[in-house]
Amino acid sequence: EEMFGYNPGEMIDQNVAIVNAPTDKTPIETKDEIMEILLETGEWHGEILNIKKDGTTFWCFANVSVFDHPDHGKVLVSVHTDITTRKLAEQKVKESEEKFRTIAEQTTLGVLIEQDGLIKFANPAASEIIEYPLSEINNWTTQNVIKLLYEKDISTTDNIGNFQLISQPIAQYENRIITKSGTVKWIELFAKHIIFQDQDANLITFMDVTIKKQIEEELKEVSRLKSELLSRTSHELKTPLVSIKGYADLLLTQHYEELDFYTISILYEMKRGCSRLESLIKDLLESSELESEQIKLNKTEEDLTFLIRFCIKDLQGLVENRSHNLILEIQDRLKATFEKEKIYEVITNLLSNAIKYTPPSGEIRIKSEIKDNDIVISIQDNGIGLTREETLKLFKKFGKIERYGQGLDVDSEGSGLGLYISKKIIELHGGNIWVESEGRNLGTTFFFSLPIIK
Repeated sequence: EEMFGYNPGEMIDQNVAIVNAPTDKTPIETKDEIMEILLETGEWHGEILNIKKDGTTFWCFANVSVFDHPDHGKVLVSVHTDITTRKLAEQKVKESEEKFRTIAEQTTLGVLIEQDGLIKFANPAASEIIEYPLSEINNWTTQNVIKLLYEKDISTTDNIGNFQLISQPIAQYENRIITKSGTVKWIELFAKHIIFQDQDANLITFMDVTIKKQIEEELKEVSRLKSELLSRTSHELKTPLVSIKGYADLLLTQHYEELDFYTISILYEMKRGCSRLESLIKDLLESSELESEQIKLNKTEEDLTFLIRFCIKDLQGLVENRSHNLILEIQDRLKATFEKEKIYEVITNLLSNAIKYTPPSGEIRIKSEIKDNDIVISIQDNGIGLTREETLKLFKKFGKIERYGQGLDVDSEGSGLGLYISKKIIELHGGNIWVESEGRNLGTTFFFSLPIIK
């Protein structure tokens, strides 16, 4: 009586149907159906929706049996267990699975669920991508999935092949498959451990990225052709430049006394122009070489401290010419493995930028720091600084920020390739390069890192 919300004795002599909740059947119909089974078999058990006195419904599991009572003859003994919590949980799971199926059937992503070596679920998009019918996929084992993989890619997807994903939160792969028609497609695949129907399983989603891969390959080819064109053009430009500069030198050295001031100034301007073009051609050739990804570094164990001091000595004249105060705060020895000529180029480029873009009588500070497993070098100035938009342009090819005509007392010459080349060089050495600035006229700090020798 307590379970059904009745007072003691209140249910005596009542029809048992009063505890049956209306469903698609009336309480009496439910009772009659159970009684029919009891008369045939002597027992009934199952889930039944009951109702309390106050009208609240709840689920019970009932065991009903017929017994011979010495005083009352045949009687029914019923044991009810409240299973409402379990039923609500089951309902939520059912609703969740229905939502998942609805989403999975509408999405363009291929979806598979693998459990105990068997494919438990596949959506229409998966069927469309791999070109196998759903009726066939739903009978697959994991070995059938592995057979889809392009043979040369199997070694890179061992974890997929073995479905050893339980220990990983998520796994991502990009590889080729062979469809039922024999077409080779590129897919991007994500695999994640989930609980499906109360057991461990793997949720696998994938998309066809064949067109994307084709476009990427076409862009790589365009980039290669562009770099090759720049390289060839630069080589072709070098020959006439050498001739122009050589003849200008010849005139200035052999016939200087015969020339008037105007002619001499033109010849010197020709030499300066040739030097600028030579520098640009050198940068173009180097950037093309770095982009080819065929460059091999000649790395040796070196002292970075010595190299920094050497770079400062080479640029001392430029520092003094702009009356800068250069402060050096680095360790006595910084051992690392690098190609000396390449890192020399990076340091002189960063340092010359600090010198050029800091107005006269500025301060430049070079510091070193050991951080984790890297040597971090910073070159800080109190010059014209960078806006956020300008920092986004740096380290890109021809990413020069134009300063000419802005009333700034800085040297604005340059090809826009220096930082791009520096980034490529540092990355080839396994390091990083970045910049920080609080904004216009608040100075700039460039950083680069190189792995420490252990």
